[in-house]
Formats: sequence, C-alpha cells, structure tokens
Amino acid sequence: MPIIKPASELRNNYVAMTALAKETRQPIYLTKNGTGDMVLMTMEEYDKREALLNIYESLSEGEVALKAGKTVSLDQASKAMLDTIKAYKAE
Repeated sequence: MPIIKPASELRNNYVAMTALAKETRQPIYLTKNGTGDMVLMTMEEYDKREALLNIYESLSEGEVALKAGKTVSLDQASKAMLDTIKAYKAE
C-alpha cells in the first residue's frame, strides 16, 4: 500500500518524514491540494531505482541489437561483462 502524505507534512515534520522513508524503504507520495505533487525517498532507494533503470535500458538496447543481427561471440560477451564488473568494483 503506498504511503501518501500532504506536502505540508514534510515542511512541518521533516525529521519524522525522513525517518518514515528510511524505516519503510518505500517512496512517500506527497500531495498538494489533494493532487500528487512529489515523491520522497532515501538516496539509497533512489540509487537502486536508477541502477535498475540503467539495466533495463541496457537490456532494451541489447534486444534491439539482437533483432538487427548485431551479435558477438560468447567469449567476447564474457570478457565485456567481466570488464564491466571490474570497473564497477573499482568505483
């Protein structure tokens, strides 16, 4: 069930709202005059969502390349994946 709060709650109870976001690890939907306005979430959850979006984008690009006949060998793909993992770990 989504957490929905009026935007004024953020202004009036910032500490409690951020604690709720951290505790539930869920986005909090903020309304203004009864209409959806903003979303509050922790940086950690935001980063996770961004990472997932990047993965989905890469998968979509791969699907388009596959349909276009642009493929690589298993060895080339494995090397590219290992290089990506090493670069990610180095960050």
